[in-house]
Amino acid sequence: MLKIVAGCLSVLLILVGCTWVAAQPMGPPDFSPQKLVTVKGTVVLVQEQSGAGPGGARHTILMLSLKTDTGVVAVHLGPPAYFKEEKISFKEGEVLEVTGAQITTPTGIMLLASQIKQGDRLIKLRDEQGNPAWQGRRLGRSQ
Repeated sequence: MLKIVAGCLSVLLILVGCTWVAAQPMGPPDFSPQKLVTVKGTVVLVQEQSGAGPGGARHTILMLSLKTDTGVVAVHLGPPAYFKEEKISFKEGEVLEVTGAQITTPTGIMLLASQIKQGDRLIKLRDEQGNPAWQGRRLGRSQ
């Protein structure tokens, strides 16, 4: 029973953290290559979050919650349109290895993902300087 309560609290904290992220201006995340860490865990939640961007424009990001040996970690992935165009998807219950820049939010630790190992597939989301793979692309529009 205690494990169930602890698990529910962990997921609740992640949801609050994702909501906090969505409420923040969605300019470029504070990606620092010096803060790179790698975690391995099971996906417990995949969701899109909307928030205000520069000039008040609405932006949506793809987030996931990863249950690791030390707790649940929120992972900031990027714009959902990028993942749709690249045919990249994540599902609850799958095991991932995520490398990203670790940042601290008011609700806990979050990773700004730079690469994800999904089975035998390596998904590179950012280069060594933290520039996103979707930078300069016209996502969700015909080209």
